Amino acid sequence: MSVNQPKSEWRMQSSTGVKVKLLSRKGSFSRGGAEGEEVYVIKAEDLMDFIHTGLPTPYIYAGVTYPGRAVMYGVPSLVVDSISFEGLTDGIPIDPFGFDSDAPDGTYEDDIKCVVKYKPREKGKDNEDSDPSNPFSFLQVSSSSAGEFIASPIPGKARWSKSVYHSWEPDAGTWEEIDQGEVEEANIPGTLKVSMTEWSVSWPQIPYDYFYNTVLPRLRYANGTVNSSTVGLFNRPPPATLLLNGWSTKEEYIWDLGNVTTPPISLEMRFLEKNFFSPDRAYPAPGIQVTHQHVYRPGKGWQIIKIDNHYLYSGTDHNQIWSP
Repeated sequence: MSVNQPKSEWRMQSSTGVKVKLLSRKGSFSRGGAEGEEVYVIKAEDLMDFIHTGLPTPYIYAGVTYPGRAVMYGVPSLVVDSISFEGLTDGIPIDPFGFDSDAPDGTYEDDIKCVVKYKPREKGKDNEDSDPSNPFSFLQVSSSSAGEFIASPIPGKARWSKSVYHSWEPDAGTWEEIDQGEVEEANIPGTLKVSMTEWSVSWPQIPYDYFYNTVLPRLRYANGTVNSSTVGLFNRPPPATLLLNGWSTKEEYIWDLGNVTTPPISLEMRFLEKNFFSPDRAYPAPGIQVTHQHVYRPGKGWQIIKIDNHYLYSGTDHNQIWSP
């Protein structure tokens, strides 16, 4: 096999200069996904450099930028998912990490087979074009529309004319139609839906120190507040419509972390959007745009309430949470 040539004569190399020989390449594609695989031969001394080429150590810029993973040649939407290695020749051991440094020459094989597997790129991860001024490059956003119902008399007077309802006469076994003529009635019991949208914003692998020294104080300051300005991340909803409803974190332990005592942090923030038009005005007028500062008062509709001249919720700039 041509691997017996000196490494300096190998024709191919990685983007970081690691000499390699390509043994095979394969993949599969479907409407729902894709995957790829490449098999290389490298020298044992180059194993860690080769691994860091495909799965580079995070590069931190302004606390939020991470380098992209290596991509499959010709298919940039597929990024490295895993790298495995083994001896090139069955039955001959390898020692790429120099554990048995005193072994006689020839004890271990110098050629290593590496299998590189690729998967589709995920939004917010593996993005080599990440921009610290653009939160879309590292934040992952999902939403769920929901709401609650409140029992309250319907505001205003209900009016209908020539109303007909059917009365069942069990003895006669017939329906009787009764015309009540014009009817007008106020404060009819009913329910009103308060539309809400629950937003989940995930921020993976925040550097440990940056999270505790910068992001966490921002979260504590903004927790329980509404947005004082529009937020581009959510298609710019009006002020006072987004409430920071809490967050959760977990530590992410990764193999190439320089200091295992300061693992990166995965953060999930939860926002509650209250942003709809009430039917307090006659159609087709849009009505009142309801925010978190509004309270529904039976018979009066949605109104902004102040307590001791203060709004129900304080406002902060939510964009500052993820700003560099």
